Amino acid sequence: MAYATVAEYTTWLRALSTTQPVNLQLDNADVTAGYQLFLDEATAYLESETKRVFTATTATRYFDKHAQDHGKPLLLITPELLTVTSVVNGDGNTLDSSVYWAHPRNSTRKFAIELTPAGGAAWSFTNGYVAVTGTWGVMATPDNHIKRLTMRVAWYIQQSRTFTGQVTTFGDGTRQHEASMPQDIARDINRLTLREVV
Repeated sequence: MAYATVAEYTTWLRALSTTQPVNLQLDNADVTAGYQLFLDEATAYLESETKRVFTATTATRYFDKHAQDHGKPLLLITPELLTVTSVVNGDGNTLDSSVYWAHPRNSTRKFAIELTPAGGAAWSFTNGYVAVTGTWGVMATPDNHIKRLTMRVAWYIQQSRTFTGQVTTFGDGTRQHEASMPQDIARDINRLTLREVV
């Protein structure tokens, strides 16, 4: 699913057309389908370049003993955890939510789960891993910054194809920025890749 809708994109194009000519044929189903394609490709491009997904998904992820912070009660995870639904210790026992905290406690995105001192639990890796079920992603839904960036990339793709006949191919994430990628777009994508979330 694209990070911006066709309706948001056409509204953005209308605003853009006040400063430069934009051919808007919004009642044409083929054009609407084309806009959806550009937005889908822009979304795929952002995910490919940043190696991140800017919407939340519910999933179970598994962490082995290497995720434990030097024997401390802290289990280090990726900074893409938004909410914790359950934690199943490596011995197969589900931990009660009163015996752990997600860190940082006052931040939306979490990077660790810590066992509370009074909880009496300890990490076990008997089965090889701890299973954490929760909501994972950079953010629950794309914010305005991500939506605008998606539309800017879609506009770049659209203009490249309209004026040069160029067809952009999205690969497995090993692609580099196009040499002609506008610098402001490349800069914003680079910031997201470096784990800076606006």
